[in-house]
Amino acid sequence: MKVVGIIAEYNPFHEGHKYQLEKIRHETAADYIVVVMSGDYVQRGMPAFLPKHRRAESALRNGADLILELPVGNAASSAEFFACGGVSLLEQLGCIDYLCFGAETDHLSILKKIAVVLADEPAFYIATLKSGLQKGLNFPAARSEALLQYLSDHSSSQEDTIADFSYEEIEQILLSPNNILAIEYLKVLNRLHSQIKPILIQRLGNPYHDQLLDFSKYPSASALRSLVSTLTGTETFQKFKANLISDNKETIYREYIDAIEQNKYLTPADFNLLIHYQLLNETAESLLRYQDFPESLANRIEKNRNVFSDFESFCEKIKSKELTQTRIQRALLHMLLNITDVEKTVPYARVLGFRKSSGPLLHKIKNCSSIPLVTKAADAERIFSALPPVHAAKASQQFSQTIHASNIYESVWSAKTKKEYTNEYQKKILIL
Repeated sequence: MKVVGIIAEYNPFHEGHKYQLEKIRHETAADYIVVVMSGDYVQRGMPAFLPKHRRAESALRNGADLILELPVGNAASSAEFFACGGVSLLEQLGCIDYLCFGAETDHLSILKKIAVVLADEPAFYIATLKSGLQKGLNFPAARSEALLQYLSDHSSSQEDTIADFSYEEIEQILLSPNNILAIEYLKVLNRLHSQIKPILIQRLGNPYHDQLLDFSKYPSASALRSLVSTLTGTETFQKFKANLISDNKETIYREYIDAIEQNKYLTPADFNLLIHYQLLNETAESLLRYQDFPESLANRIEKNRNVFSDFESFCEKIKSKELTQTRIQRALLHMLLNITDVEKTVPYARVLGFRKSSGPLLHKIKNCSSIPLVTKAADAERIFSALPPVHAAKASQQFSQTIHASNIYESVWSAKTKKEYTNEYQKKILIL
């Protein structure tokens, strides 16, 4: 049995995601594809466009066999914690042969070299990184500069993975969010001495952050979300839908189309009141207890919170060289969800949905996994009680935190869509 693992957000699911699922199944002759998917919040520090069960259904209908939930602490954190959570979960299943991920580059060799540097943290790299931070660069910029300097100074004609690339080409690789995330996946695989083999698939179509909806290319998730927020009428959307129908691709976007037409989706603006309310309850000192909340950010928030108008514009207003907008968004989301600490490993595997044909896969996971499989939320605490005390406490804490975060999401969702509120413990597993 060959099993491929993927770590994803599917925010929302689109044609590029289906392409990845089809290509990886073909290239590896995989029997099953397991997806570790972010729940109701994503790495940019935002609520997901659609609830996790709807996004999971799209993935299952388009090639995935099993969807597991990445706990909210990892899902809404930096690339490092996101990757650590996802890779550790797949590693502990004990039956994953390959980890597939997308990137803007198709040069896996250079990504591996960069991952080794970041994992080993040689003295020259650390010194250059500190120098960059002291110059006022934010961490991502300082890290890129240090990596570029190290790779440039330590390359030779024998090191073809470095020598074949110019300084500018390496710099471009480090500017891509997907490349950065791919490097983090490789770091974790190295650290765990994992037998899982990495497979890179180059992204097609729109770049990750491209908000231009080009019908001739694979649209990015950013472009699809932007279509909602920038429309002044329905002409663009109707054109988009017509193109999907003519190309027989409407089933890929079923959940997305329904959401647009029925106004059933969430944006950061839907959380404005909750965020503002929580800000008014906090002080610069109290903010420091939340994950990834430096003192400089806490002070800037206390100074500017009276000018809060909406979530995204507030984050943009208080960003600085040292504090990127995405980091601020994550910090404020941590505040709202009361996330004070994030583990790098996930001590359980919660099933959101699976295909009926994946019975043998579930059986193998139950036999090979070193962490418990949770198929019913109500059974989680009973399952965790059988673990050693330390592991049981961590599993219970991460699971409870994710349940609480999803219930907040559900409360906003039900208020906006006029649907009855459904507690997380009442939601049923998807079986297709």
